[in-house]
Amino acid sequence: MKHSRVIDLRLHQDAEAEIQRIRVEVARESEALSLTYQLLGDLSVLRIPGAADQVEADRLWAHSCFEVFWRRKESSSYWEYNFSPSGQWAAYAFSAYRQRQERAAFPVVPNMEWSRTAKCLLLRATLLLPRGSFPVRLALSAVLERADGHCLYYAAQHPESGAPDFHHAKSFSLFIP
Repeated sequence: MKHSRVIDLRLHQDAEAEIQRIRVEVARESEALSLTYQLLGDLSVLRIPGAADQVEADRLWAHSCFEVFWRRKESSSYWEYNFSPSGQWAAYAFSAYRQRQERAAFPVVPNMEWSRTAKCLLLRATLLLPRGSFPVRLALSAVLERADGHCLYYAAQHPESGAPDFHHAKSFSLFIP
């Protein structure tokens, strides 16, 4: 069974207008979740890390990165994955809202491919989720660090008010059967 959707990420309502556009194609085939993030716009105004080894790293969310949060349909526990343009990645497990499980075993190491032009940054990330994970709810997001160090927060769904919060229950807006 194949399921596919395309989602545009929106800049958080408290931020100034930007010229970047982020589109994410989400596809499920069997137990694999594929995410294709496409960042379009003037990339020269952003701090985008250069290529590094494709290894686990921490605090990627403090700089330019793409993110996916996933949880089983009715579960309060969830996973967060960060994908840096450097090729580095991070995964975090949570037992409930922002209750991080230290050193939880990762369900899967992502397979990532990056490409870049002057006006487009493209990431394809594939996660082979554990058998029985679907259906899932996803929260899709991105952090873009401007050249001045200020971060902009994009998501498929932001909470109605307050600071950006990708962990918020309302962020898990995309259902994948």
